[in-house]
Amino acid sequence: MTKSLLKRHGEVILEDLNLKNLKVKLKYFKHRVFGEQVNFNYPQEIFNIFSELDFDGTLKELHNQRYIYIGKLK
Repeated sequence: MTKSLLKRHGEVILEDLNLKNLKVKLKYFKHRVFGEQVNFNYPQEIFNIFSELDFDGTLKELHNQRYIYIGKLK
């Protein structure tokens, strides 16, 4: 049985770095070289993850450096 932290029709807002940006890719690579467990996702991957979790959402990229995902639990 899976429990959700959101009520039905609750909203989630997520802002993260965008791996499409070269600076972000280099930062990710630096963390990996030093053995840190860091996981960045491309915006479309986040959209797909939340879709599989039964969210209706939209994604907006900000200057190709960050993105915001806004979703509502069905």
